[in-house]
Amino acid sequence: MSDVENQSDPILTFRNVGRTYNKGKPGELVVLDGANLEVHRGEIIALVGPSGSGKSTFLHLAGLLEKPDSGEIHVNGKNTGTMSDKERTLLRRRLLGFVYQFHHLLPEFSAQENVTIPQMIAGRGKAEAMARGQVLLDHLGIGGRLKHRPAQLSGGEQQRVAIARALANDPGILLADEPTGNLDPRTAAAVFDSFISLVRNERLAAIVATHNFALAQKMDRVVLLRDGKLVDGREALNSQLETG
Repeated sequence: MSDVENQSDPILTFRNVGRTYNKGKPGELVVLDGANLEVHRGEIIALVGPSGSGKSTFLHLAGLLEKPDSGEIHVNGKNTGTMSDKERTLLRRRLLGFVYQFHHLLPEFSAQENVTIPQMIAGRGKAEAMARGQVLLDHLGIGGRLKHRPAQLSGGEQQRVAIARALANDPGILLADEPTGNLDPRTAAAVFDSFISLVRNERLAAIVATHNFALAQKMDRVVLLRDGKLVDGREALNSQLETG
């Protein structure tokens, strides 16, 4: 676990969270059933589980994109269930960053501009935003590709830009859904190492949903989503690595 885990209040807390689709109807699907989790700044957590277990739903709830059916989700000490939609949106913009399997970069803009634009939307001046973008892209190892558009970048480079964009507005929590799942194993490992380095440098909390057990092993904690519960997944991970 992170060396800061017990030195601060959790930045994200799930308390007995439940989420069910088609509730009370035929085909009802229980995704989360009394799920509990605390995440602290400086901690990187691997979220593992089979396809369809609800990892994406968990990230949507953590990212305030969905609301739970029961229980509470606290972000930075605030109960998000008591917030208005506007308050939830503002909190999401201020404290949450997202990285997806596909980069979703703006094709007509350069790498640096893709990282700059979200900052300017949030109110940061252009010069400061450009400088911040360059620092992040330099740290991710593509400082020499600032002016290249996405079509001129490799898949790994595009995903590094997406990671820099997610971090551009200084979030407290980074949520990543299979961030290297669309890359070949060698590129995935290199991108993930850069990702880990930058997240630690920024001292963020990060939750990474992944099927890649080798990558999960590099994180501070492994949480397994099983039967709607969040449980310690390190034993399951070690077993998988031994048999795989």
